Amino acid sequence: NTDLEGVTFLNGSVLDISEKIDPASCDLILCIGLIGHVGGLDRMLEMFRNLLSETGQLLLQTTLLDHVGVRATRFFSERRHIKKNGYAIKHYWHNDIVQACSKHGLAIVESRRHGFDLPFLDRVAPGFGHYLERRFASRAERTGSEAIYVLARTGNSVEDK
Repeated sequence: NTDLEGVTFLNGSVLDISEKIDPASCDLILCIGLIGHVGGLDRMLEMFRNLLSETGQLLLQTTLLDHVGVRATRFFSERRHIKKNGYAIKHYWHNDIVQACSKHGLAIVESRRHGFDLPFLDRVAPGFGHYLERRFASRAERTGSEAIYVLARTGNSVEDK
């Protein structure tokens, strides 16, 4: 059991989380695999921006529609997902992220793309997708299906200095 002095972990509905945290008090917010399931990119980024401390950062992971494999996967599986789970996954383009960040006072400090999304490859050839991702990692950095963004309040990012 590790004692992490000054660290608070919260687990709950992201839609209610701002009620449990003081504004401008978070040094790090992890938003991994969430935005697509909750939707409301603008609402979420506004809330996260208000929770970030002056030097805080938000790590945002999302699947990008810029990648043709993501669009194909969505086309073939969206109805089944809605039927099974009761909602559609919301996908975003890279420019959606850029515009929403700008609108809500967040700057992209860094971003990385990864993933070699080929629809249903793991069902046909298990493990082959992982091989392709390793083999073509440099290409995935430019055109990958998944993206991780490091965001900071405007005025506190590398871009703003």
